[in-house]
Amino acid sequence: KNVMSHVLEEAHSHGFDFVCDGMNLDDVGVYRPGQEATKELGILSPLYDAGFTKKMIRACSKEIHIPTYNKPVNACLASRFDYDTLLTSEKLNRVDQAEAYLHQKGIRHCRVRCHDDLARIEVESKERVQVLEDQELIPYFKTLGFRFVTLDMEGITSGGYDR
Repeated sequence: KNVMSHVLEEAHSHGFDFVCDGMNLDDVGVYRPGQEATKELGILSPLYDAGFTKKMIRACSKEIHIPTYNKPVNACLASRFDYDTLLTSEKLNRVDQAEAYLHQKGIRHCRVRCHDDLARIEVESKERVQVLEDQELIPYFKTLGFRFVTLDMEGITSGGYDR
């Protein structure tokens, strides 16, 4: 709510009357704490209102040549933490740096779920071996403040805390 309040302020300062988000039909039934905040702030969800799913959005984006049509999903960093976790810039930055490390290693679709001092890495099954064989990964994650580093054998899932 704090972030979107700033987005609204910025939009209004530039003469915009409305702010829209990317919520779509696939977001219904999945716990998204930010959805309530966007409703309270009056942020619009035109893709949802038009009945679009993620698959439909990608297909339309490809059809009109938007180069990011097949970009991996990139959920808010807050989704890497258990519900009711007090989020700080330090915690968010730690997860961001951990995921950036994986991206630099060529792993595009990943999540680092944060359980206090434990990092739970989610990747696609085809990339598990790469993570397991990376000799620099654990020492690097420990420099970020993680005491334990694990690989989630269920792989990457949307709503990893909703299981």
